[in-house]
Parts: sequence; C-alpha cells; structure tokens
Amino acid sequence: MRLHVDALRRVAMSTLLLLAVLLPGTVLAQVQAELVAAQRSVQPGQPLQLALRMQHDPHWHSFWKNAGTGLPTKLMWELPPGWTAEAIQWPTPILVRDREGNITGHGYEGLSYLPVRLIAPADLPAGSVVELKAQARWLMCETVCIPGKAALSLRMPVS
Repeated sequence: MRLHVDALRRVAMSTLLLLAVLLPGTVLAQVQAELVAAQRSVQPGQPLQLALRMQHDPHWHSFWKNAGTGLPTKLMWELPPGWTAEAIQWPTPILVRDREGNITGHGYEGLSYLPVRLIAPADLPAGSVVELKAQARWLMCETVCIPGKAALSLRMPVS
C-alpha cells in the first residue's frame, strides 16, 4: 500500500511539472522569494544589508552552502556600475530529514533569510533611486526536488 501511495505522489508531481512547462502562466510556488533590505535608504559609499527572503510551503525545503544531497541557493547579481556584492552570509541550517527521519542534507524550511552585504559607490547622488537586481536559483524539495528560480529587484532611494 505504501509503495502505491508513493507512486501516486510521483505521478501527481510529474503531472504538475508537465503542466508548468506546457502552460506558460502556471507557476509552482512551493518557495516564494523576494529581496528585502534592512535599511530604508542607500547611503553613498556605505554597506547595505539585503537578504533573499524565502517562504517555503509546509514540508518543502531548500539547501545550505554545504547541502549534502541537494544544491545550494545561488544569487547572480545585476548591479549598477560601482556596486559590489559579497557572498551570502549563510545562517545556521537545520538538518533536513526525509519522511522516514533519515538525514538527507542541510537546509532551510519555513521562513528563511539569506543575508548579503552590498557596498554602494561613494558617488551616488542624493535624491536618486537605485534598482538592485538578482537572479535567484534554488533546489526545493519535499518528496521530489524541483529547481526554482526568480528574477528579483528592489528599488531604494539614495539619501
């Protein structure tokens, strides 16, 4: 009976994936991602603390930098000239377990924040607005794993 239920789950997930590919408006939303900032504005020449905010649906997870069996989340920045981005400051992960309780890796569930420090150029004009963009990619898993991605942006005033 257990084998039959697992097979039905796999068929259901395969069907969802096929629909997502065939129907352009369909989005699989097991993990919602966005860029958030700790500050309200950018200060020229100063660090800016951003984070990739990830909200995982129940029973879904993504992976830490030393993932184990999965792939770590990645951010590819598209920054204005003069900006620099440091590496993700990985928070302590949880042990990811399968339904039988076996450890399968290290990662994140529920609401998680992956902080990144950006450095603004010193010559930013006060009163302007900057747009910070990144492509995020992750592997999200429950009983099956699906690659996730998002084109993210955040507009912030310069003061």
